[in-house]
Amino acid sequence: MALLVTILILKTFDVDITTSTVFLISIPTLILVGFTLKESYQQWEMQSFLMGFLSMLSISVSLLFLTILLSINSAVLGNGYLYVLAYSLQNIFHAATASLIILFTISMNVILSEN
Repeated sequence: MALLVTILILKTFDVDITTSTVFLISIPTLILVGFTLKESYQQWEMQSFLMGFLSMLSISVSLLFLTILLSINSAVLGNGYLYVLAYSLQNIFHAATASLIILFTISMNVILSEN
C-alpha cells in the first residue's frame, strides 16, 4: 500500500517545482511569523487578547508549513508511510488554523459590537 501511495504521489506533481516553490514561499512566511511573535510578546501587556490570537495563529501557520514540507520530502524519499502521516497532520493543522481564524473573527465581532 505504501509503495502504491508513493507511486501515485510522484506521478501527480513535479518534485523539483514543488520543492522550490515551497522553499520560496517559506522564507517570507517564516519571517512574518517571527515578526508577529516578536511584536505579540512585546505588546502582550497592552492587548493580550489580540496578541494571543496572533501568536497562536502564527504558530499554527508555521506548523502547517512544516508538515507540508515534511510531506513533500517524504514523497521525494519514497516513504509512503511518512507521507500519509504528514498529510494527516496537514489536515489537522488546516482545521486548527481555520478554527483560530473563525474564532478570532467571532470574538472581535463580539468585542466591537459591545462598544
